[in-house]
Amino acid sequence: MKNKNHKGFSLVEVLMATFVFAVIMVGVAGTFSSSMFGYRNAKNVQKDLEQAQFAMNLMAKTIRTSSVSNFSSNNDLKSYDYSQGKCIEYEFDNTNKILKYGTSGAVSLDDCSFDVNNDPVAENINSLKFSFIPSSAATGSTPAVVGKVTISIEVGSGNDKTNLQTSVSLLDYTVSGL
Repeated sequence: MKNKNHKGFSLVEVLMATFVFAVIMVGVAGTFSSSMFGYRNAKNVQKDLEQAQFAMNLMAKTIRTSSVSNFSSNNDLKSYDYSQGKCIEYEFDNTNKILKYGTSGAVSLDDCSFDVNNDPVAENINSLKFSFIPSSAATGSTPAVVGKVTISIEVGSGNDKTNLQTSVSLLDYTVSGL
């Protein structure tokens, strides 16, 4: 008879320990990979949201001290900013999902002309809509005057979409006749 009192592990014990270790490591690696993907996705959503908030605050600040000329378009806003003494345009490029900003050195709202290649303000915007509420109705040859503008922006992708909205009252009382 052979002596079976050898110290060490049998082949079956080593194989079982290796298998259990491998299963645990695959689970840990999968969890780590999943959490890194979620972190990266959250950072992208945060970046897009910060850009959209910056753009919305910039537009609200500009609109507040402006007179708005075109309120027939939902994706475009043209205004004359009295605090800066220039025309300002915000345009949403639906194809490239970019909000663009342009200026014109005009002296009044009627003299505004804009460059087609506006500078980008924010990217990865799914939709942008301007809603205009007039403070006075159109009468005869006098056009309606915008009193309030509501800006709605949707950012994000897939299931991670976020909506931002703000309303801005224009302070152009002398121009609007209030």
